[in-house]
Amino acid sequence: MDLLFLFNDIEPPSTINLVSILILMDLLFLSATAVSEETAETIVKQQKSKRKSTAINFRNSATIEFRVFRGTMNTNTLIANIQLVQLLADIALTNISIAKILDFSFSDLVSEMKKCEYTELIAYCEKKELM
Repeated sequence: MDLLFLFNDIEPPSTINLVSILILMDLLFLSATAVSEETAETIVKQQKSKRKSTAINFRNSATIEFRVFRGTMNTNTLIANIQLVQLLADIALTNISIAKILDFSFSDLVSEMKKCEYTELIAYCEKKELM
C-alpha cells in the first residue's frame, strides 16, 4: 500500500484544504463546527491560534497534527488510523468546494475507503459497527 504523506513540504496547505480537514473531522467526531464559505478563513485562523494540544493542530505552517487517536499496540488499528488520516488528506487535496464538503456524509467516506481499498480501516469500522 502506498501512502503519500498528506501535504508536500514545498507548498503549505491552502485554507480550503484546512477547512476540508476540519469539516471531515466534524463529520467523524460530531463536534459540529459551524463552517461556511464565508467563515472558512476565520475558522482556520482560530484553529491556528489554539494551543498545540487540540485535536487537530495547525500551528506549524508545513504540517497538520492529528491528536484524536488513542495509543494502540494493535498494528491493524494503527494502520487504520493512518489510512483515515490519508483518506481525509486525499479528499481535502482535491480542492473540493466547502459547499460540497459540507454535503459529505459518512457513507461518502465509506465509499472513498472502499475505492482506496483501505482494508484495515474498513475492517476497523466493521468491528466497531460503524458501517
